[in-house]
Amino acid sequence: MYMLATIFLIIFVIILVILHFVALITSFYCFKHGVNTTSITGFLIMIFMGPFFWFYFAFAKNYCKELYNVNPMVQNNVNPVS
Repeated sequence: MYMLATIFLIIFVIILVILHFVALITSFYCFKHGVNTTSITGFLIMIFMGPFFWFYFAFAKNYCKELYNVNPMVQNNVNPVS
């Protein structure tokens, strides 16, 4: 019985470590969108709360998203100066 509980505990800890490591990589990746308060908050949450970073990642509106969505297929209606 103790062996089964030990196996579940080891698997749980391994999953937490993997989630923390992937959160670290994702947090660093989100800095490419600029260093602002949301990216710093995400990094601090990742450091102190580990896997709970994914709640912040899912529910923060502007975290890890480009501030300006530039679509090259859409043309602006700007008249050229002639």
